[in-house]
Amino acid sequence: MTILHAHHRDYETWLTVKDRPVTEEFVVFLDEGLDVHPDYALLGMPAPVEATAYELAMLDVLTAVSKEYHCGIIIAAHPKVTRRKDWTNHVVIEGHTCDLVRRSKLVLAHDSTAIHFAILWNKPVRLINLDMMKWHEPTQAAIEWWKKNLGLA
Repeated sequence: MTILHAHHRDYETWLTVKDRPVTEEFVVFLDEGLDVHPDYALLGMPAPVEATAYELAMLDVLTAVSKEYHCGIIIAAHPKVTRRKDWTNHVVIEGHTCDLVRRSKLVLAHDSTAIHFAILWNKPVRLINLDMMKWHEPTQAAIEWWKKNLGLA
């Protein structure tokens, strides 16, 4: 049996910028497209949340966090989700998730795999679990896993 020692692609990305630690005054939200991810249609599944209600609820959360931390919010767009160009007063950036996490003071997420970047950069993470998401068992299981393994439970 041959054993291949490898690591996650996120770790490869992190290695390219790891020597440039810096923290700026913004919070980053790792948008995973919970409401519009194209994989749901591909798999013939409904999205876990309705798009308009989700966007309104997330805008409320992002506004509250912005006020709490006295800084702006930057949304790290999911690479497969193209619809979020304007989330009212929040900048949306595509393709720079690792760098955004590196520069942020706090990472917001549901259960994005990009949470790995927060771990690698030793950034605080706040998991968002909206009431409208609680019926979706896979999302709940992932959020609970992150809570347990990040010591947030």
